[in-house]
This record gives sequence, structure tokens and C-alpha cells, in this order.
Amino acid sequence: MLHGNNSVPVPLAQLRDGENTVQFAAGPQLKGNWGFYWIYDFTVRVFYDAARPHPTGEVLAPHPGTTFGDSLAPAARASSPNGPVARVEFIGEYDDFDWDGDGIWREWQYSTHHGVLQHHLGTATAAPWQVTWDARWLPDQTQPVRVRARITDTQGITCLTPPVVLTGPHRTGRSVRMFKSADVPEGFSVRTGREKQCTIEVDGDLARAKSSRLVLSTWSGSTDDDSVHELRLNGERLASHFGRFHDYAYSALEIPLALLKSGTNQITIVSTYAGHALEINWPGPVLLIEFATPPQ
Repeated sequence: MLHGNNSVPVPLAQLRDGENTVQFAAGPQLKGNWGFYWIYDFTVRVFYDAARPHPTGEVLAPHPGTTFGDSLAPAARASSPNGPVARVEFIGEYDDFDWDGDGIWREWQYSTHHGVLQHHLGTATAAPWQVTWDARWLPDQTQPVRVRARITDTQGITCLTPPVVLTGPHRTGRSVRMFKSADVPEGFSVRTGREKQCTIEVDGDLARAKSSRLVLSTWSGSTDDDSVHELRLNGERLASHFGRFHDYAYSALEIPLALLKSGTNQITIVSTYAGHALEINWPGPVLLIEFATPPQ
């Protein structure tokens, strides 16, 4: 199960000037006969060549090769021959929690909610076109981070600037590591007294751990009565009534360090609710652990 932002090509011959009708359908499910899915919203995106008048700009800061730490303040120049610029959204390519649920960890990171970007570096709606990105929980990177601006004018025309390649994050006295689960169940959901598990292997030195959080995507992680959807780490309750009822949500739950183990850590979901199951979306929960680095 997943909540994602899928895309499919649309032949231009199928589009009309003016009103277009879009229809969705569901076929049989591979297991069972609940063949259905939820559509929250959709966007039809039309790509033009460079001859179409469009916004232009560039990333002014940071400069190529810049080294950053726990924050970054990207800024851009933006203008459009069509009129005012409506917004500038900054996106980055790096390894992080898989916000859009496609199973790709290093990518241009963002998701959408009702057509609006989330989990990106930030959005500026007025000049100067600049935002501040909190990178304290960005995992350590083995490849360069790239940043670009997505400029949209009031006519709805969008362009992407060329990317700027950065170095980082470089932190003083700390590092952040990301630990994933390799055994997420195909149907990671529970209701009416059932439970399911996955495991996360931690190979870091927990004596140097300073803080930790569990990041996950859920659907209907809460209930509408006194029943509970419960999340446990190594047998201890972390949260109940988290997420949203009959909706998707992203959660970052603070983890007491005493609950972490070197080696195998078990994530368990339990439910007493007779209504809709608690669903953990693909690609499953992720542990982020902040470590103190040894003195140089």
C-alpha cells in the first residue's frame, strides 16, 4: 500500500481547448476482491518548447560548490514576460525518506497535497525569492546535493532553472544516519486485535546516539472512537491515535534512546479498531539517528 504521486503520459490529440473530462477506473485486485484506489486530486501538465513565452531565472544562492551544514538559504532571480511571478519553489536532489512513495530514495525530493508542493526546500511567494531550509535531520550524503528553482508565473507557466551542485551536509560534532526496513509486509495494515511487524537493522554505535526519530507515512492512523491504532518499538508503545482518520499523513515520532537496540529493532502495529485498518504506506518506517562524532 502506498500514497504516491503517479504520472502517466497523455497524448496531445486527446486534449481539447476548453473543458476536458477525465475518468478513472479500477480493475480486479490481485488478492481478494477489493479492487479500488483513492484519487485526491490530479494535475494535467502540458510541456511546451522554448518558443513559448515563459518565466526565466537562476539560483543566485548558494553558489556552486558551496558547503552547507544544518540549514540552507536558497535564493533565486525570477521574472516572466507574461506578467508577475506567482511563486518560486526550491527543490533538492538528495537521499532522504521517500516522501512520494515510489521506492526511490535519492531523487528530487517533494510530494504534492492537492496540487501544492510539500516536503521540498520551501516556497517563496514574493521577492526576494528566498527561503530557509532546515536540514538538521537530513541524512549524511554520499553524493553531492543539487538545488534548483521552479518558477511559476500568474499565467500558470512554469520553468525549472539549471541545478546548482553543493557539498554537504558538513556538520560539527554530529552526524545523521538513516536506517530502513528490508522486510515491510506486502499488506502492512491491522484492525480488530491483529498485529504485524517489520524490522530495522541498526549498526551504529548507540553509545554515541544523541537523539532519534521514526518517520513514516500512514493512511487512517487515527480512529473516530476510543479504539486505538498503536505503534510499538521493541515491544514498547511509541504512539496511538497518530496520523489522521480516513486520510493520509506523515509522522516524525521522537524515539526515547533507551528503546533502541544495536542490531535488530522491531516495529509493531496493533489495532483494536473494528473500522478501517491502520495502514503503513510503502516504503515503510525509517529510523533517523543523530550521533555525536568523535573528536578530531
